[in-house]
Amino acid sequence: MGRATATTVFVLLLASATTAFGFGDEPATETPAQIEEATELKKELGASNKLDVKKALEGLGRLRTASARDILITYIKKSKNVEWTTYAIRALGWSGNTEAVDFLCGKKCVREKNILVAEASCEALVAIGDRRAIPSLIEATKSKKVVIVRAAVKAVVRLDRDAKGLGDLLLKLVKRKESQVREAVAEAMADLSDERMIEPLIKMATRDGNSLVRLAACRSLGDLRASSARTAIERVAEKDKSGDVRRAAREALSRIPVVEDAE
Repeated sequence: MGRATATTVFVLLLASATTAFGFGDEPATETPAQIEEATELKKELGASNKLDVKKALEGLGRLRTASARDILITYIKKSKNVEWTTYAIRALGWSGNTEAVDFLCGKKCVREKNILVAEASCEALVAIGDRRAIPSLIEATKSKKVVIVRAAVKAVVRLDRDAKGLGDLLLKLVKRKESQVREAVAEAMADLSDERMIEPLIKMATRDGNSLVRLAACRSLGDLRASSARTAIERVAEKDKSGDVRRAAREALSRIPVVEDAE
């Protein structure tokens, strides 16, 4: 086998493996069979049977081609059914689908007022894995809707826990009145290597009026192995009125190192 032929075979095999396992973006060139399959699936989107619509959306997501992506985006733009819209958005969430990022960050998706649509968009952006989405996700944390804030916070942390401004964002969100937001912030703080997170976590673990927030803060302090929090967590383990929080505090103490007093 000549050198040129061998090189061609290797490139084709590599491209095939990349597509099969979902790495990288969709193939640069679609096969006629893929285009035909996308076209047939598009026809099913108008079916009266809900299961047929769902299967068609899932099928388009599995195709991971430019045609499938364009069909899904067009469907989302026109759809008035929230359930199918969220299915279509999740179908867009395949690794490397960078061409869908701008659309998912727009007013029909992350900036959509409907919490289910915005939440699905956050999840799809995480699945794609493109950090260009982070500014839009940070903007979404300004929403007054708890579900959207939680989803956006989790998405930013998963995309890049060292993202610029993430620490400052969490320090602001910890002051939100909604306990679900504070809980999400407490969970997210465990993923940051930022010492500024320790003091707010201690305050949440010891003072927050919501037991789920205190529990999340205890777990995060354990994950961070925050020795400066040990005394506070010992008090929580002994005196917190919630048994679940006391157990979380004891579990956290098993991971927080004991600092010996210097002689």
